[in-house]
Amino acid sequence: MHDVVRDVGISIASDSDGKNVFLIRHGDNLRGWPKKHTYKNYTSISLISGNITELPEGLRCPQLRILLLACMNDSLRIPNGFFDGMRELQVLNLELISIPLLPSSLQFMSNLHTICLQDCKLDNITLIGELLNLEILSFRSSSVEVLSEEIGKLAKLRLLDLTGCHRLERITPGVISGLVQLQELYMIGSFSNWETDKGDSTEERRNASLMSYNPCLI
Repeated sequence: MHDVVRDVGISIASDSDGKNVFLIRHGDNLRGWPKKHTYKNYTSISLISGNITELPEGLRCPQLRILLLACMNDSLRIPNGFFDGMRELQVLNLELISIPLLPSSLQFMSNLHTICLQDCKLDNITLIGELLNLEILSFRSSSVEVLSEEIGKLAKLRLLDLTGCHRLERITPGVISGLVQLQELYMIGSFSNWETDKGDSTEERRNASLMSYNPCLI
């Protein structure tokens, strides 16, 4: 796990006063969420295993700021209420997970500033548009096919990483231009269906127009 985008997000959330409490479990012998009497003191949790089959719902992790979870298991699903007890979460990194629909509890994570969904199987990502404080968003090597209009609501977003999103076929017109604070846009090996901008209205175009954007972002 060496994604530079994720590392930047973690560095932003790091606590310099030395009060971090970590829970780290890596290895295929891990088959589920580690059982602890309480999770109230943990500020960072990192779980990596190919054999995790189930995640709990309704955990209370009131101090958690960083969550890294990687699992190559297509049967693993994230419960709708999984994030209910993690309201202080700032950095969320999910890798190699199948997420047909993002859990509804994610939309209430007002402190989230970084989301990395790397090598994930994704379908509907519209819920991310509710996370108005997001600054870093990465879909690196994921299966996302459409960057929907809701993503254009992320007015605080500074970095968008679409590297290696080979299945990305549509960026809804107006999405990129709506990201008014965007400074970095990465798209190597990704979307190439830019449409020309010849005065056509947004409604007449299916995909975004490259001419409307600052080329230094591409």
